[in-house]
Amino acid sequence: MKQDILRVIDEASDWLDIDGVEGVAPGREEGKDCIVVGYSRPPSEFAGQIPTIFQGYPVVFEDWGAISAQNSE
Repeated sequence: MKQDILRVIDEASDWLDIDGVEGVAPGREEGKDCIVVGYSRPPSEFAGQIPTIFQGYPVVFEDWGAISAQNSE
């Protein structure tokens, strides 16, 4: 049985340490839960470090571009 998607996302948060991974979030693809990995560098640069299925959920890559904090002034 699949683990709760939010617990799985928490486990996948280690992927944020990979250069080019900007975020990991729950998503939906074809009506089913998935793990969305937002990236700013081509996923081919970290191929093999992130599986295509993790804890029973498909992993989907989306180009988010670089994310940085904004000044609130």
